[in-house]
Amino acid sequence: MDITSVVLQALQQADAQANTAASNLAVAGTGSSSGTFTGSGVDTVSLSDSMVALMSAENLYAANIATLNTANQIENALLNVIA
Repeated sequence: MDITSVVLQALQQADAQANTAASNLAVAGTGSSSGTFTGSGVDTVSLSDSMVALMSAENLYAANIATLNTANQIENALLNVIA
């Protein structure tokens, strides 16, 4: 399996995690009918959990981009050795 496809799949997972966390934060306490507000005044979205998930997604992005850059450098070095 190509490292690029693995990294791109991981980036898609990080994107999905970031979108979910951002959505949870966006609707927190708004009284939205999306199921995050019970109507009894108790917000069921844990803001700290959503922030941790958002920060985790940010770290996943950074790690996967670094992996992609490293793979690119290795491929370039290999091409230079062959050429």
